Amino acid sequence: MFERLENDASVHGNYNLFVVNADGSNETRLTDTGYLQGLASWSRSGDRIVWIVAAIDGAGSYRAFVMNADGSGSGSVAPGYFPAEFLIHCAVFSADGAKIYFIGEWWE
Repeated sequence: MFERLENDASVHGNYNLFVVNADGSNETRLTDTGYLQGLASWSRSGDRIVWIVAAIDGAGSYRAFVMNADGSGSGSVAPGYFPAEFLIHCAVFSADGAKIYFIGEWWE
């Protein structure tokens, strides 16, 4: 998996996530939102991906999203109890895939 800057009209950047076979064939876009996103992590089973979106609609807004490995079933998983000032730096699945751990910081 990799992220690529595309058609950047945003002050935050427009990065999308892609997967590709080890030989470079079959490049497939997983996201196409116009947001700054990346820092993706696979579940141990390889069936899900969690990643960070750092700018939504032109505003710094750190959220975590999860999707299936083929890009389907995308949705936010950032808990509502995180204040707006919480910057999610990384999100990773637990070994059994049942939980997601967030690494971040509060800022003012």
